[in-house]
Amino acid sequence: MKKRLPANVYVSGPISESPDHIKLFNEAVDFLKDRGHKPLDPLSIKPSREFLPPRKEWVYYMKESVKMLMNADAIYMLDGWEGSQGATVEHDLAEKLDIPIYYASEDHKYV
Repeated sequence: MKKRLPANVYVSGPISESPDHIKLFNEAVDFLKDRGHKPLDPLSIKPSREFLPPRKEWVYYMKESVKMLMNADAIYMLDGWEGSQGATVEHDLAEKLDIPIYYASEDHKYV
């Protein structure tokens, strides 16, 4: 059996749409760490130093998330990502840049 190399894996999923997003992201981070990967967690992004209205705040976090995604070897999509505007952007970008995409509900044993 071929041994998998540790990878930087970006975690993507619904944040503002999910009241349990912190728990779900933490579980995904632990899951990936347990498999020897380095999770890239967008919840770790530091807030902007200035007050931003909601739309500009979302844009700020998306820009920071995309920077993080650009350092990923793969992306791990949490359940419900399809209903998230940000996660959809991240998924589409990963697809266009040939970043391997794994889905929590389907591919957990392959990550």
